[in-house]
Amino acid sequence: MQMGFDNDNVKSSNFEKFKGEKGKKYRIGFVSSDPKKVLSGAQQHYFEKPFLCKSKEGSPEICCTHAYAGNTAKWKIGGAIIVYTLGRNSEGKASWGPTVGDYALQPWIFNDKIYSQLKTMDGEWGLADHDIQIECTDSKYQSFTLSIAKESLWNRETTDDMKKFRAKILAEAAKVSKTIPRNLGQDLGLSEIRELIGLDTVGAGDSAEDLDMSDIADDLG
Repeated sequence: MQMGFDNDNVKSSNFEKFKGEKGKKYRIGFVSSDPKKVLSGAQQHYFEKPFLCKSKEGSPEICCTHAYAGNTAKWKIGGAIIVYTLGRNSEGKASWGPTVGDYALQPWIFNDKIYSQLKTMDGEWGLADHDIQIECTDSKYQSFTLSIAKESLWNRETTDDMKKFRAKILAEAAKVSKTIPRNLGQDLGLSEIRELIGLDTVGAGDSAEDLDMSDIADDLG
């Protein structure tokens, strides 16, 4: 496509991750048309930067077998959420509202501890039909206390306007969901992982597909 600098269709596909501020309360809701596909998750290592674990069940790789800080893989999970803005209703009372201008759709990346709490809440209440009220207790480590809300503000079809709004939210959330996998960690190759953690030689955790067999044949010749 040839164009100048007046094309309004060129927009960033990046979405800023949700991060809580200590002491601040939020009302959020997970957004997806399929409750079975609302989240994406992966096991992650961290050494200078987050990267995906390459091990499979019964087949550990160098990212898990080599001794370095971060060799224990930890779960990272993410989903698209709607973050409501607290405003005032017609009576002047504090009120959350899912209308244009008073919400944001963001990816939320969290750990297995929060997932466990959400799993319990979903089993008891059903998070497709309820929002969540959360309070950030630690900004650095993104720790939260969670409680269930009475209803889901976005997932209602009580009026034609709400049906249109729900469809709009689902369309926007689908774009956010596509960014979740790359927020879980870089997908490095084994050679890249060895370089990152300071290994200069081929280790016991390498897979055959990661080796250049022509170099080995030259050495044997």
